Amino acid sequence: MNGRNRICFAMSAIALAGLCVLSAARAATSDTVATSWEVGLDTERWQLPADETAGVAGLHLRRNFGEHLRLGVDSFAAVQGRRGGFITLGVGGEYVYPLTRHVDVEGGFSVSAGGGRGGHELSGGGLLLRESIGLGLPLGAWRWRAGISHIDFPNGGSITGTQWYAGLEHSFRGLSVDPSDTSDRFRLTETSAFTPSDLGVYGRQYRVRHGSVTEAGRPQANFGVVGAQWRGTISGPWYYMVDAAGAAHGSSNGYMEIMGGVGLRLPLTSTWSLDAGVSLGAGGGGAVSTGGGMLVAARVGAEWSFSPQNVLAVGVERLKAPNGHLDTDGVSITLRRRFGPDHITTVDAGDVAALDTHPVRVRVTEQSYRAAGAAWSTRPIPNIGVLGVQADYDLNDLWYMTGQGLAAYRGQSGAYMTGLVGAGLHLGMSSGLRVEAEALAGAAGGGGVAVASGAVGQVNVGLGYEWRNGVGVHATIGRIRSLHGTFAANVAGLSISYRTKLLSGSS
Repeated sequence: MNGRNRICFAMSAIALAGLCVLSAARAATSDTVATSWEVGLDTERWQLPADETAGVAGLHLRRNFGEHLRLGVDSFAAVQGRRGGFITLGVGGEYVYPLTRHVDVEGGFSVSAGGGRGGHELSGGGLLLRESIGLGLPLGAWRWRAGISHIDFPNGGSITGTQWYAGLEHSFRGLSVDPSDTSDRFRLTETSAFTPSDLGVYGRQYRVRHGSVTEAGRPQANFGVVGAQWRGTISGPWYYMVDAAGAAHGSSNGYMEIMGGVGLRLPLTSTWSLDAGVSLGAGGGGAVSTGGGMLVAARVGAEWSFSPQNVLAVGVERLKAPNGHLDTDGVSITLRRRFGPDHITTVDAGDVAALDTHPVRVRVTEQSYRAAGAAWSTRPIPNIGVLGVQADYDLNDLWYMTGQGLAAYRGQSGAYMTGLVGAGLHLGMSSGLRVEAEALAGAAGGGGVAVASGAVGQVNVGLGYEWRNGVGVHATIGRIRSLHGTFAANVAGLSISYRTKLLSGSS
């Protein structure tokens, strides 16, 4: 089975399985629906050409659909070797079946896109197909797993191989209701702990320390990034965080970082707090020297709660690549929105509670770029196809916030990635049919596209249909262009979506 047939088969199987399970799981009453989720971190070692190897970390988030099927998003990033900045984004799933009370077996398939630090010579068009089979050892909310995986970059890439993987997952529970439910009070189907969480966007300017050089040995110039961040409460003032950003200022377009860490928030007054944290992650690209790709960071700052749910934060950071030459000081400004209660709150099963509803939609998206001018790239490349995930949050019946992370999977531009945030407008035409328009801005780069500093903007208009169980299909047309470079492309997109209403404790 060739690469194109394998990706079509895999995406069709995942989509059909999800549709069947989602249809069967539709809530018939206003009672909450409890769902299981897993977040996991895997490690494996990829064999590259010329006897080179790269240590790779895989991060995944899965939701359980039914008893055995899990679907979600994937990211793989180089953290050891000489390929810092080699990152992929995509979707995947596993089928997990218990063999005994203490051991289960898993089989998985992932469709991702990306590359970097080697460009199209290593990843070709950027499409990554990964199959795996292994065993799991559940231990309460934690699960150890290990097995064998096979990877292939079939669209002209030179990376393929079979290797061992090992990882650790953590399970947690979530509550949701049917997307058409208009209730504000819900009967809980199980005892649930609601925790505060934050979602935000930020801009950060890095000032490079003396001695930092690029991959070509030239002095590394200062650069800026834009990104998105999510925080969840651990206990008391402690929280954990995940953020991702890409270069949007300077001469390092194509640079990307994905970080995770822990922090401490100490209130000073009713509106002001001190904040500090440490992070570990992966990043590189844009000729920034990060060695194998591992990054470490520390941060201190202050937060101002200018309303009960909105926070403005400023901070200073130190970011360093232990195995590369990147060493920077950073200054950031972040705007975040808080969700959930002010502190961890437990509600017993069977109780009726007033809960906040969060209407969200997740889209698995493919977009095709067609050059809008001869100067759209720094080298001759064909039209580009990108693959990834979009997420939307409804502010009301008319407006929504949106964000997307996409990476090239065809077109000999495997290192190209883009991360954008923005706002959209949807108008209902009839039952289930909607016209939508959205405008986004953020960072893009890599793969030979002429994006200059990396800042880009995109507009889309489209038509979509959503069934009552929350599943939908959407077609869009649009345009993306660099704010400072000559990159410009006409865009056609197609996506499969799932809409639901997540629940959190009232503020």
